[in-house]
Amino acid sequence: MYADREFYTSVYRGDIIPSDKHDKFNQKASVYIDYITFDRVKKLETTPDEVKFATCSVMDYMYQLTGGTGLQPLQKKTSESVGSHQVSYESNTKEVETLYYKAAKEYLANTGLMYRGG
Repeated sequence: MYADREFYTSVYRGDIIPSDKHDKFNQKASVYIDYITFDRVKKLETTPDEVKFATCSVMDYMYQLTGGTGLQPLQKKTSESVGSHQVSYESNTKEVETLYYKAAKEYLANTGLMYRGG
């Protein structure tokens, strides 16, 4: 995991994720960082601060967009009827993925870690 609790609270100055849920979201965000960096971070001897900041940023989005559960992101309600009560929801998976990517890219854009080439 790339961003320990000390880094999250002291350096990144995060205050959204409670300490008892930190490891869960750190794990999920670190896996996402590995995905968008093609596992390049795993091959480094030390974890750059840019990776730690990106992880924290993604963690915050993950926490907020899943309502703190870490499960499927919250869905948008698209319609609701009163007679025979019907509710329709729209999956926002692509939109959520874009938010995670932008959150990470803010810190990783100039590191070369997100470069798709060989």
